[in-house]
Amino acid sequence: MSRPYLSFVILGESGVGKTSFADKVIHDTQYYLYDPFDDAPTRLKLPVGTDTHDILIKDISLTPIRARESGFVAEVFDQALRNADGIVLMYDITSEESYKNVTGFGWDYVWACRAPKNAGGQKYPTGHVRFGCTLVGNKADLVQGDDREKRQVPKGLAEEWASMVGVNAFESDRFDKGVLEAVLCDLVKSTHRAQRRDKEDIEEVEERREAKREAEQQAAQPIEETKQKSKTSSTLSKLKGILPRKGSSSNTKA
Repeated sequence: MSRPYLSFVILGESGVGKTSFADKVIHDTQYYLYDPFDDAPTRLKLPVGTDTHDILIKDISLTPIRARESGFVAEVFDQALRNADGIVLMYDITSEESYKNVTGFGWDYVWACRAPKNAGGQKYPTGHVRFGCTLVGNKADLVQGDDREKRQVPKGLAEEWASMVGVNAFESDRFDKGVLEAVLCDLVKSTHRAQRRDKEDIEEVEERREAKREAEQQAAQPIEETKQKSKTSSTLSKLKGILPRKGSSSNTKA
């Protein structure tokens, strides 16, 4: 996708803290009043390594997608997930259901939305365009000290799932902007890896096709040479039949 910024989506069930995450990491506040006609408040500049990235952040609730609530318009959500460069899969660590939904239905739904071809019409070898991804267990501040029993999603369980699908797992405190920025930095890196792998896969397919074409041309060359030799031999035979033999004369005297 050729655009001057990275488009990230925070996906999770209602109430897991998606908007609070975006408000804190962008504006360093828990609640921000947005203008629905201006996307500037949903963007931030984030330094990652030696580069600074312009990032647009949207949050999407998985609840209406999964439950198909009244008035639900699938295309609006599908397009955002289709065009996203990276996706934060967010759950509430005090809600096992939110974890199961986002790592089950949510993960599968995102892949189903992804485009099968690039802008040039080339098919992605994996079947769909890859995306950067980071798993985040939110509300870590709610399971501190005497509140540890509120935790419903073990950290090790989330890390095991993340490792299985090839992403990193974090637990975030909605008051700690540093952790939230670390999540986005990881997502930037994951996005770049996904884009690089898609590019390499397409190049590899093109190289194999080119090698196949060259092999077919080389295989066809001896056949063409044989045909040409056969044609030449046939022509010579015909000429021999027409031309007088050596030592004979068409004006032989009686």
